[in-house]
Amino acid sequence: GQGLEGISEGLLNESQGEIQRHSHTHPESKPVKSNWLRPYLKNDSPEWTDMTCILRMARERVMLPDNNWMWVNDWTVDVSGDFEEESDADGYEYSEDFETFTRTRRFYRRGDSCRRRRWTRTRIVRPPRLGDPNRILKIVWETKNDGGNFRIDVKSHVTIHNCTASPMSFFVFSPSWDEEKLVGTAEAGEKIHVPVALASAVYLRLAQKKLHNPSSCLNNFYTSDGIMMLPTSYNSNVLVRSSIKLDDVSETNLHFLLKIKSEKGIVDIFVEPVLKIINLLPCQLECQLGEVLRPSERRQVDNRPVISGGRGKKFRIANVETLKIKSGAEGKCAALNPGLKPHISLRVPGYRWSAWQRIVNRKANSFTWRPSEAEEEIHLNANKGDADYAEEFKTMVHFDRLGKSGDPLVLIISVEAGHS
Repeated sequence: GQGLEGISEGLLNESQGEIQRHSHTHPESKPVKSNWLRPYLKNDSPEWTDMTCILRMARERVMLPDNNWMWVNDWTVDVSGDFEEESDADGYEYSEDFETFTRTRRFYRRGDSCRRRRWTRTRIVRPPRLGDPNRILKIVWETKNDGGNFRIDVKSHVTIHNCTASPMSFFVFSPSWDEEKLVGTAEAGEKIHVPVALASAVYLRLAQKKLHNPSSCLNNFYTSDGIMMLPTSYNSNVLVRSSIKLDDVSETNLHFLLKIKSEKGIVDIFVEPVLKIINLLPCQLECQLGEVLRPSERRQVDNRPVISGGRGKKFRIANVETLKIKSGAEGKCAALNPGLKPHISLRVPGYRWSAWQRIVNRKANSFTWRPSEAEEEIHLNANKGDADYAEEFKTMVHFDRLGKSGDPLVLIISVEAGHS
């Protein structure tokens, strides 16, 4: 594919087939469980191939052309493309059979038994040092007619957008630089242009300043790991997951999704929270987000009941974030770890806090925000009266009145994993 100057991308394809387990005890029932396995039939595609999907390839066999090049990241899953149209949240595209895959990627359809996804790795020509007088600097200018005055705005080709609910700072770095450089701080909902001298950076680091420390030194920030910020072509769209560990008494980890979008070489980086909650009720909604504690964790346990389909298994939930969301507004949560069985508890005016409910993905064929097998069976069986039960999980939330009189309230939560 087309690459930026001095940048190219390696491509590998990972293929899997599906085996459905049918229940022979009840022949009329539909299979609700499936396992994705490595290709195993004689004419199946190899598990790992090059970008043609024909030649068998192993990741360790992909080499640099010569010593003038260097790798800037490890192999990562390509999750670009239109979510739920071209691929799922984990980068898989689907087909009925290995032979029916085409250049046009598509999302899962009922009856598909094969899937594949692309893995990419980026290499660059070794960059010059930051102070090199011969270093090429890229600029972008935008012309505007401002009330009859002709105006030209000049900036670098990289802009970072803070789409979270709190201020974020950003550091950038290149392998040829002596140290990481602070770009600046963007308030919630604001953007920041990377200075022209720093826009050739290879890596981006998200940061939040430690309290009572005005210094701009990297050690005075809580930071994420370095994120490869280079676009893979002049027109590309890459999604990256990242987190910041707060080494304070809260022991909180902040989780983010980064969308790195390049259009004609102009790069916009959008930093999004890991979870957004949209309040469609005609009143204010209060939300508390919780994680399941591991046996060794000492965080404070919330004493509200937990509704789960774990067949007697009891979870210990720690509250990690509380949101108040106005009617029609959107709440943004970054403190919730999607990998720790995320739960939610809700409250509306006049009612008590609901029990903890597992946050379950609305789409049954996606592999993010998923329940356990036991919980999945309960969700599917509970919704069999719904014509769409095979494709959706619907969580019913029950509320008790604060007073002694009045009817209880029931609301529906619908969760969708997405990076649209």
